[in-house]
Amino acid sequence: MPKPDGIIKTVQGSEVKMAQKNKVMMSVRIDEDLYRKMLAVAKAEGRDENNHMLHLIRTNVAYYERIHGKINTSDIVIPESSETEK
Repeated sequence: MPKPDGIIKTVQGSEVKMAQKNKVMMSVRIDEDLYRKMLAVAKAEGRDENNHMLHLIRTNVAYYERIHGKINTSDIVIPESSETEK
């Protein structure tokens, strides 16, 4: 099945593509009720959907690094392909 323009790879069911230099775009499957709750929290905290997700991810990574030490991202390979969107 053909992929929409700009899709570079599929990783465990999630489409991942390069959106901007050093930025990766991905989609995620989420239960509708949980998604609605996430939207409500984002709105209550004055964030849009994308910024709220980034806030959650950054908060989680910061917590992990406090417990386990800094993550060396140079050792991490983005699965399958690192092509950029043209």
